[in-house]
Amino acid sequence: MVDQSKPVHVRDIHVECFTPAPDLLELRGKLRDERPQGMGTRGGESETIHGMDVVMKVRLPDFTILDIDVTMPHTPEAECREVREQYQRLKGERIASGFTRRAHELFPRVKTCPHVLTLILAMAPVAVQGSFVRFIEQAANALRDGTLDAAAMMEMSFEQWKNACYVSDENGPVVERMKERGMLYPLSEVAALIQVDYGELVKRAKRGEFPAAFENGKWVVRWQDLTPWFEKRKNQK
Repeated sequence: MVDQSKPVHVRDIHVECFTPAPDLLELRGKLRDERPQGMGTRGGESETIHGMDVVMKVRLPDFTILDIDVTMPHTPEAECREVREQYQRLKGERIASGFTRRAHELFPRVKTCPHVLTLILAMAPVAVQGSFVRFIEQAANALRDGTLDAAAMMEMSFEQWKNACYVSDENGPVVERMKERGMLYPLSEVAALIQVDYGELVKRAKRGEFPAAFENGKWVVRWQDLTPWFEKRKNQK
């Protein structure tokens, strides 16, 4: 008998993003469908119905899919695995506007596994999020080396983020506010990127020696304000 206080089906999707090279992201995704109380005819024993694993390599900065590998350790039928090679069609496709529509065109529901497709579509936005981290890291390295000024870095970061979601609508109030004040970053993150102790930066900020401000209970930095600071530090070396 089914226990109504417990779930009868649980779906977990887990996606990780790695950066094996400066121009490459590796996404690793897992989808698991569990029946914690079984199928209702097997004594209530927990059972894994679907287990889908996808590894996808994506080139930056154009988000082209270079490689994809699909494994299916748990399937209701052995024939389910016959669709694995179909996903090679994604090679050369770009994770960009229209990707979801294109994926549905390539993999009609009756011709493929909708659970694998669900996982792939969940992985796509993780590539974008991972690219933000990679971009900021590369920009910070360039900034430390004096090959890129902070204002230019902020502008590139802003352009990549713009129109990515509701609050980043280029015609919305949040974007207008950012245009007026500049893009703010937590001082703790800036300290890590420029490899300076956070506590030391706070002390410098309090003495007026570092362009950070205490707003809404935390220390923040405008990237535009960092350009003259880096120039001054470079000239002192």
